[in-house]
Amino acid sequence: MKAMSRIALAVVVIAVCAGVASADVVVNGSTDWTQIGSQTWVLPAQDIPGGCGNENEPTCEPPIFLISTIGFASTPGQEYKVEFMDETGAISDEFFWQTGFDGLGYMGFWSDPTLHGDDPGMIDLGPLCTEDGVTGAVCSLSLLLMDGTYLNITLASDGEGPFDPFGAGFDTSDGISFTQTPEPSSLLLLGSGLFGVAGVIRRKLSV
Repeated sequence: MKAMSRIALAVVVIAVCAGVASADVVVNGSTDWTQIGSQTWVLPAQDIPGGCGNENEPTCEPPIFLISTIGFASTPGQEYKVEFMDETGAISDEFFWQTGFDGLGYMGFWSDPTLHGDDPGMIDLGPLCTEDGVTGAVCSLSLLLMDGTYLNITLASDGEGPFDPFGAGFDTSDGISFTQTPEPSSLLLLGSGLFGVAGVIRRKLSV
């Protein structure tokens, strides 16, 4: 993804600490989201940074760009995407990832009305889950990293009701959290040529 590749010039990559369980493998390349844990970021629903006003602002909602200090076990430059769908079947959120030619993993989480769209050659893996109009959705996927571990990613997108799945202590619009494990609890293998995508766990949790 062109936009994600440029982030590498602006972000100081943190060295990965020894030990899988304690390593902060993901660093944030955005300033509009609030970090509430070592590997968790949320977008406030009120007074959203970037001039986007409050929740359900019709003109913009700031995306977040992140870097994994260990790249995904996929072909460098190949971009992948999954989506949240709303109750009408329209795309409400998009999550992208790819390994850069520098060996780092690049990710982006975009929400309606500021969706990213498709880049040339991108592989769209389809819906990850469906968002409830009131309670929103919390969905997870696990991606294989170049060192043989898995990056477990939890994505959250709100509905019309109060939304705080990560315990921020305030209403949030979106959120993302990461853990790294030797292997995920369950995987859906995605076929030939997608060895970098270890699996997508399709589930929706009630919030």
